[in-house]
Amino acid sequence: MKKTIFLWIAMLLGTASIFAQSGTTGSLGWTLDNGTLTISVTGAMKDYNGYSRAPWYSYRSSITTIVIGNGVTSIGDGAFSGCSSLTAVTIPNSVTSIGSYAFAICSSLTAVTIPNNVTSIGDGAFYGCSSLTAVTIPNSVTSIGESIFGNCSNLTAVITKSENEYFSSNNGVLFNKEQTILVCYPSGKKGNYII
Repeated sequence: MKKTIFLWIAMLLGTASIFAQSGTTGSLGWTLDNGTLTISVTGAMKDYNGYSRAPWYSYRSSITTIVIGNGVTSIGDGAFSGCSSLTAVTIPNSVTSIGSYAFAICSSLTAVTIPNNVTSIGDGAFYGCSSLTAVTIPNSVTSIGESIFGNCSNLTAVITKSENEYFSSNNGVLFNKEQTILVCYPSGKKGNYII
């Protein structure tokens, strides 16, 4: 009888990950259902760095898609770092800043669309996103942190449009507008590069 009860409890615990997880932290609401993490908040997300972990942190390896609700104005530092199974993220036009290491070590992320209202991207925001191959920096971006695409081993191009007032790209290499500062040389580019 004891063996049957323990087996039944073990089976219930084993299927617990099938059910949706959700929670709230201040004005932040989140739901994880079948691999999709949905974030709803009006305003800025909290920063998650140092000792503070995102409430979905313990589920990070099972997150495959992130949908950030319209009304979110910033993505906090470290918010989605370590989501190694993440392949797709939807960032709404309401977002104006992406925090430091926000998507660091999201090694399965193959593409990201940075919306046209983003003005700043923090240090290492996409550090270690080894499946990224190309990224376009929108015209609205005025500030980019250090090592934004560090250790992105398959990244071959960082692209800007000529209308961007602060950054430019030349053959997929990211510079400041005047091309006097090299901002990012994509790790996936092959061969020699002459500055």
